Amino acid sequence: MRTIPYFINDERVDGAGDLLVFNPATGDVNAHVPIADAKLVDDVVTIARGAADGWRNSSLSQRTNVSSRCANSSSNTPTNWRP
Repeated sequence: MRTIPYFINDERVDGAGDLLVFNPATGDVNAHVPIADAKLVDDVVTIARGAADGWRNSSLSQRTNVSSRCANSSSNTPTNWRP
């Protein structure tokens, strides 16, 4: 059974427990996802605020480069993928 972990600051982070992910067509369990507790949420918000400061202070050239890399990596997503 696969577990879909959190990755925060390039590190795998476990949750306080896990939820089961079911295939609605078969009812089979496909994966486990972690549950974030209050401390993990607080930590992630702190990290996100720091990242927002860095993004705000980056140049247009740096932002364009990051956006371009994201767009290029998402082009590998199958066309039939839906959120």
